[in-house]
Amino acid sequence: MLGRLESGPTAGDGRNGTPRLPHPDVGRPLPQPQELQETSQPAWLGVFHTRHLANTLPAVPIRRAISDDVPVLRALWAESSDETTFTPYPGSPFSESLVTDHLAFLAEEAGAATGCVYAALPSEHYGFVFGLYVRPAARRHGLAQGLMRAVAEALRDEGRRYVVLSVETPNEAARSLYEQLGFVDVARTLRTDVDQLL
Repeated sequence: MLGRLESGPTAGDGRNGTPRLPHPDVGRPLPQPQELQETSQPAWLGVFHTRHLANTLPAVPIRRAISDDVPVLRALWAESSDETTFTPYPGSPFSESLVTDHLAFLAEEAGAATGCVYAALPSEHYGFVFGLYVRPAARRHGLAQGLMRAVAEALRDEGRRYVVLSVETPNEAARSLYEQLGFVDVARTLRTDVDQLL
């Protein structure tokens, strides 16, 4: 998940799947649909057309987050970070700007928060998803897909055609979810130790 997936670590901080803050590749132009090809390689940066999610996923109780939701979103961010194990460095800290400067969605059941997702808007053509997280007790019920659909609908309503995200290669559960949703591998994010270059 672009953030986190229903099965565990969320995407969104470079440690779990989707970068929590806008990814360095966010400003790069995306390939046209005819340039996108399926690949068996691990996906680092995936893209898909917004109509796919908006038309195929079941409805779940999800709404746009507001400033009053900051405390619960901060708690979800901390829970997500605690599950993260994919990188040797800590994720970015929560910031209120995640709600005020980006799209933010909150899933609730019986008044209790069950999941969230964010999307940066670096381009008029696409949104960059990060911080997808579903609490363990609410997983395996389509909530991650529902959160992704909420993002897709918001992007489509604003005239954007694509959803882009990044996912850590070892995060097989997240990669599987994104493949099921129609994401294809279009770019790579690489990492090395500073000393390796000195």
